[in-house]
Amino acid sequence: MKTDLSSHIKLDQVSKRLYRPESEVELASLTRCERVYTKVVETIADGAADAAADVAQTIERCVREKGRCVIGFGAGKCALAVYDELVKLYFADKVSFANVVAFNISELGLGVPGDDSLSTLARLKQHLYNKVDIEPQNIHTFNSETTVENVHKMCKAYEAEIEDFGGLDLLVCELTKTGSLAYNEPGSGMNTTCRLQLLSSESRARVAEAFKCDDAPLTAVTLGISNLLAARHIIVVAWNEDSADAVFNTIEGRVTDLVPASFLQMHSSTKVIIDLEAASRLTRISYPWKVTSCEWTDKLIRRAIVWLATLTG
Repeated sequence: MKTDLSSHIKLDQVSKRLYRPESEVELASLTRCERVYTKVVETIADGAADAAADVAQTIERCVREKGRCVIGFGAGKCALAVYDELVKLYFADKVSFANVVAFNISELGLGVPGDDSLSTLARLKQHLYNKVDIEPQNIHTFNSETTVENVHKMCKAYEAEIEDFGGLDLLVCELTKTGSLAYNEPGSGMNTTCRLQLLSSESRARVAEAFKCDDAPLTAVTLGISNLLAARHIIVVAWNEDSADAVFNTIEGRVTDLVPASFLQMHSSTKVIIDLEAASRLTRISYPWKVTSCEWTDKLIRRAIVWLATLTG
């Protein structure tokens, strides 16, 4: 088996042309390997601001057209930066949540109260809901009092509640390092629905880090892939180099339940927003000579030579 040694040559600079092209023709050339619309930005702050602007525009359009906007919110660490930017837009009078109906897309464990430090609802309240003008009755989440015996019934009722509001106009969530969306672990198929999900050791470690706890729950309740893909528009964010593999597999890899986020390739209105570190494995960033003319640097030349040597044996 051949190993791609070229990727071990770290690029210390990336031409802006590769993520900020000057024309639609150039963009089409650069993104020919990408199967999901992807915006690459320089910094997390840039990406969070871009995502927040998209959310604000969607809210304004939906409220204008039908009087409300129904949004599914994820509480992943990457998404929190977006919510911080939304709060800034709110205080600048550039967005209102008065006509937003919010649905939590996942919740940790069963029997976790909504005000518990491990609750994703509490996390959303801390970073968004409590800082904007959303009506309390418009905040919807899973029934934390549900028992294991009744979880299926609760999940079906939650799905029905979303449908009663006409479905999700928008989904905002993060892409995890394992390629998951919400708590749909690798192995989750495209037709999965709202359910109780056993968490992997990687997910529990991620939860423990994010929520600063020693003993993360073994399970989570999550909307399934089919529920998420039913949203009319989807915004997914990912930051930092440790997300690069998941980003590549989601955007340029094959569709597989081993990377649940790869099902975004089947959705007609998804936007993935990533910083340069998270984009580091995409073809246009890592192997730009495949898709465009290059501004050659010493390290890029070395990478290309190693890549060619690997191909030719």
